[in-house]
Amino acid sequence: MRLCSTLLALALALGVSASSGAATRIDHEAECTYKTLSWSDFRGPVVRGQGVAWIASVVVLDPLKIQTEQVGDGFVARPRNAVVYALMNKLESGAQPGGRNDRTLAHEQLHFDISEYHARLLIRELAATEVSGSEGGPALANQLHAKVAKIYERTMRDLFTMQARYDGETVHGTKSRQQKKWVIRVTELLAAEEPYDLK
Repeated sequence: MRLCSTLLALALALGVSASSGAATRIDHEAECTYKTLSWSDFRGPVVRGQGVAWIASVVVLDPLKIQTEQVGDGFVARPRNAVVYALMNKLESGAQPGGRNDRTLAHEQLHFDISEYHARLLIRELAATEVSGSEGGPALANQLHAKVAKIYERTMRDLFTMQARYDGETVHGTKSRQQKKWVIRVTELLAAEEPYDLK
């Protein structure tokens, strides 16, 4: 039996933005931003044929705010304070009866940690992203949106690949030696990336 099945909602989040322009920490019945998980966060229904436990996590990119400035004879557009975060859908995450133990929870936590790592990578990459052109305005903004969409799509592919590799190498958490290696690896990766701040 599979120990874990990771559900990744790999879609660009459109229209999700706090009124102040900055994302806020979320932790309610349906969703939570990155944190240390407990079994009370896994509220989804038991699904026949699903693994022992599963987590639905996504990297969310809120709608971009764009900063355009004139540089010499041209213009440069950049994302302004891009809001990116890892998010868990609690209502799509769950566990089979008898599957709620510390080992399984630790395996699911690392899936969320991997989503968080990719959120941090995306923030760093977007901070260095820009497009330039001879004119500013909507054309340059569209060019920036297209570039950011490609970066986001690549990030999601990389995330999906890493999640699948994690489950494959650990056999969904049943290989304790491999699980320990992944814990060390992901802990080091997270430590190497600057954490973001949600209000």
